Amino acid sequence: MEDLAPPLKFVLALRVGLESGNSVSSTIQRYTKAHRDDFSQALERMLFDRNRGIENPDWINSMPSVYRRAIVRLIIRGLHGQPILTEVAAIEAELVAACDIEIESTLQRLPVITLIPLLLIQFPAFLILLIGPLLGQLIKGLQ
Repeated sequence: MEDLAPPLKFVLALRVGLESGNSVSSTIQRYTKAHRDDFSQALERMLFDRNRGIENPDWINSMPSVYRRAIVRLIIRGLHGQPILTEVAAIEAELVAACDIEIESTLQRLPVITLIPLLLIQFPAFLILLIGPLLGQLIKGLQ
């Protein structure tokens, strides 16, 4: 559960860092040193590309989530010196809402998922326990 939403974790760290007076670059570097997930690796790659002079790399469009792409594009704007704190707060609110929706949908599917072992393992075992003695008596009677 702790790695439910790495982008949300990063946006929270970015907002706190910006509110504390840290730069976007230093906040990203601090986050990537503290966390080892796929999103922090994408952030490291973005900083590496920026240091090489590539401002809008093509791999951003292949990121798995719209939120991740929006965050990376927002970070690029912040690295150029534009104020991004209000947008970070807005994305944070959207990410929290999206996480809540994802948690609710998972909780709605959970009862069905927990029935699968019951149907595949326990129910046939109970049938064997019920029918087994009857079949044993039937086989004994036929001999």
